[in-house]
Amino acid sequence: MGWKGILGFDHGVVQAPLGPDISGPELAAAVANAGGIGLLRLPDWPAPDRVRDLIRRTRSLTERPFGAAIVLAFPHEENLRVVLEEKLAVLQVYWGEFPRERVDEAHLAGVKVLHQVGSFEEAAKAKEAGVDGIIVQGCEAGGHVIGQEGLLPLLPRVVDLVSDTDISVIAAGGIVDGRGYAAALALGAQGVCLGTRFLTTEESFAHPLYKKRLIEINCTGYTNVFGRARWPGAPQRVLKTTFYDQWKNLPEQETEENQPIIGHTIIHGVRRYQDTSPSIKGKKVVASGFGHLLVVDKDDDLFVVFINPFTRETTTIPLLPKFLHNNCALDQITDEGKMTRYMGILFAMHGDRMHIQMIELDDDEMSHRDIRRFAGTVPNATTTGDIDSMVMYAGQGVGLITEIIPASEVVKRLVSEAQHVIREKLL
Repeated sequence: MGWKGILGFDHGVVQAPLGPDISGPELAAAVANAGGIGLLRLPDWPAPDRVRDLIRRTRSLTERPFGAAIVLAFPHEENLRVVLEEKLAVLQVYWGEFPRERVDEAHLAGVKVLHQVGSFEEAAKAKEAGVDGIIVQGCEAGGHVIGQEGLLPLLPRVVDLVSDTDISVIAAGGIVDGRGYAAALALGAQGVCLGTRFLTTEESFAHPLYKKRLIEINCTGYTNVFGRARWPGAPQRVLKTTFYDQWKNLPEQETEENQPIIGHTIIHGVRRYQDTSPSIKGKKVVASGFGHLLVVDKDDDLFVVFINPFTRETTTIPLLPKFLHNNCALDQITDEGKMTRYMGILFAMHGDRMHIQMIELDDDEMSHRDIRRFAGTVPNATTTGDIDSMVMYAGQGVGLITEIIPASEVVKRLVSEAQHVIREKLL
């Protein structure tokens, strides 16, 4: 069964690459540490130094194997070269041709190749190329969807197609829990690939309000409203937000190019660090969340030290007494479900939990971008502006997601739930 592992990994659970930089080192490493296949989402432009940095940062967080993903529709040769030089365990490719000579090149570097497809014809080409695994994406999937067939009829056809090979078949599209995992195994898959479920985890670099909407909204729409100019002919599945419902019938000639700017973001230009028990001027860090929560003990009081990422200057603000009692306040800084960026610290509320994240910006590699209305860029944790008017990709399984949990817990639950379903329902 798939939980016994595929492609040398402990489990047949693949974390889909989430663009533009939502699946960074923290998420990929967390999945890898849990025995799944964590995938970095690499830049859509030539950035070999950035790619090497992403890989090495991930290796600082895990000793387990992991992979990286490339969208073939965009310039990728330089980034691919780094993946092979660094000898990652897995290369995932998508939205384009990846012929046998490229697969052979990866194999010579010791890198296994996963090709994500959306049709039987694409699967046949991937088989001919000699890939190690085929991710079969149904139209239930979130984000950019390459095919129009549902997973249920397409998956068993691909399973039959490669039955005379050692190619692993991985199901993608609408799967968020162990029931979907078990169903995919029953159809002949060896593993599952999940995007929306890993998007809604603590380690995901998605904007907190984006994660909140994924829990609140149960419906999605299949559309081409977003990103028409940058990536034409690439339909997507998105959350049915109020903004989407208002603009879903946008005339075909309209694109993001002539629209007003609604926000700003930084893509692949942020360093994020896990807690390493740091200290500030000799003061002890007494609490930590995702990344460094810079809370110091000073004269028996608690403070947050805010660091300006541009000037490196610091500002110290006392924590509110309410925070000391229930760990869910800082009302002066953030409201429920909203995020405020203040001196390089990101605050977000999720129910009774507060997530705090420190960011340090690379001055020479920051990719500042304006976000125009109808752009295809989802809001990451650095994004500011009208977040609710930005695209929010999601798969049809989003209605089954009710909480933000660690990525390791996602893997653990998938495996245990699938085992239970098969043992209790199918045997």
